[in-house]
Amino acid sequence: MLCFVSRLFSAITEVAKVAAVIQSAPAKSVYIVGVGDLSAGTMDQWAAASGNPAISLVSMTPTQAAATLRAALDGIRTSAVSCSFAIPAPSGPGGIDYTKLNVTYQAGNGTVQDLRRTSNGTSSTCSGSTLGWYYEAINLCPSTCSALQQDASAQVKVVFGCDTQTF
Repeated sequence: MLCFVSRLFSAITEVAKVAAVIQSAPAKSVYIVGVGDLSAGTMDQWAAASGNPAISLVSMTPTQAAATLRAALDGIRTSAVSCSFAIPAPSGPGGIDYTKLNVTYQAGNGTVQDLRRTSNGTSSTCSGSTLGWYYEAINLCPSTCSALQQDASAQVKVVFGCDTQTF
């Protein structure tokens, strides 16, 4: 959710009450965009409550504000990529054979990499340097998620039929 704020709004409502409302939203789901003559202190307090950096358009020309907002929205779009996927039903007959489920990552530049399941199938064995995933749903390890979120054209595919690769 984007929250456009201005000095008028902060004058009508107490800054701390607004911060409390923002903080009660799901983690990192609110983005503060400052317009008009909003004070930097108020915008920073609200941004801190949101867990996301403030996007200040204060004192910008329309051209500068448009470019800044576009860049910020592009950043939000790429960071909002999910790193958890429901396990889809296989297209063939029968149920899911969890020993024959794999995940591939296709980068925006077209390179494909097989992601390996963690050795015990949980997040506890995610490595900081190895691209991988684990069960519950299919959850990408933090380093994998970060790599995926940095690549706006990336694709993730769930592949059935071959022995699950682990690290």
